[in-house]
Amino acid sequence: MKTRDLKSLPPLLARLTLATAFLVSGSGKLRHPARDADYFESLGIPAAKAMVPLVAAIEVSCGSLLGTGLFTRAAAIPLMPIMAVAIATARRKEFHSFSELTAIPDFSFLILLSYLLAEGGGSFSADALMKRRQARVETLIQRAA
Repeated sequence: MKTRDLKSLPPLLARLTLATAFLVSGSGKLRHPARDADYFESLGIPAAKAMVPLVAAIEVSCGSLLGTGLFTRAAAIPLMPIMAVAIATARRKEFHSFSELTAIPDFSFLILLSYLLAEGGGSFSADALMKRRQARVETLIQRAA
């Protein structure tokens, strides 16, 4: 296996891990909005009934984009504050130190989202496919000129 191929695995695995988590979470919120609105209210999240469908839509749509690797960097951005709020509200009693924080899956998701924001979706992504096609079109245009 080539080094280039190995470098493609971390973003692919990060995208698939996050896509799975956010698609499951978001679809659960869409199926049980009242239950999740009550939970959001218990956490002190304002406008909980309005937030549940908004968060669900972001999780499902951005999770789908991450899964395909389409607009990876842009898809990571709205998910990051969702994870930050989850850590600050739902998970706040689970950690009292940085080492305990690192054991929380939401923190790991936030780190993976930061990685994808910085590095993009990798070579096994729709972003990379579009970039390769754009380069081919530009080459053809230059040759024709």
